[in-house]
Amino acid sequence: MSYIEARELSRIYTAGDSQIRALDSVDFTIEDSELTIILGPSGSGKSTTLNLLGGIDSATSGSLYVDGQDLCGLSEKGLTSYRRTQVGFVFQFYNLIPNLTALENIELTAGLSSNPLSPQQLLESVGLKARAKNFPAELSGGEQQRVSIARALAKNPRLLLCDEPTGALDSETGKKVLILLASMARVEHKAVVIVTHNAAIAPAADRVIRLRDGHIVGIETNANPVEMESITW
Repeated sequence: MSYIEARELSRIYTAGDSQIRALDSVDFTIEDSELTIILGPSGSGKSTTLNLLGGIDSATSGSLYVDGQDLCGLSEKGLTSYRRTQVGFVFQFYNLIPNLTALENIELTAGLSSNPLSPQQLLESVGLKARAKNFPAELSGGEQQRVSIARALAKNPRLLLCDEPTGALDSETGKKVLILLASMARVEHKAVVIVTHNAAIAPAADRVIRLRDGHIVGIETNANPVEMESITW
């Protein structure tokens, strides 16, 4: 079994007398130590997929296995434990706590784990050792995003979920963040999933899942993904 397997996975929302099929019976797999990009326009089902993978939302039908465990069969308590121990989240707008320093933001998440990584070492790994005592307002957008990546890694998750992580950044800073995320998959052996509408970065992924109107319209695997440094948009 792959690290992640979705089988006939659906998420249907009810709005009055109408049903919105955010995801309509999709099948896909994602491997460990792999950089996966979920690509599609607004309304394609990208965020719904990310929310299901993160245990934030529950499927209407189908199954979603992560490391052999079907998330669709978990209770709320089980999903809370899954989110706390197995998943790290990176958001488009960072979501750092403004009255905590960069280091304290990471330490807060590390405290949720029984097997955390060192917050100080994580800050150093993202190139921000000297900014440990700075508050978010004192950091650039790219620095805040790197802190958010370090925070996501603090609890030592196997799965890193990234929601438009470069959407609020200029292209050069965004590329640096993507290089860091790619290294999390290929050097640190995490399963890294990036949701984006930016098709330009697809050649750098190990796997690309293309969504449109709740359906998968293509899955591509790259035997030889290009280096993220060479990507431009």
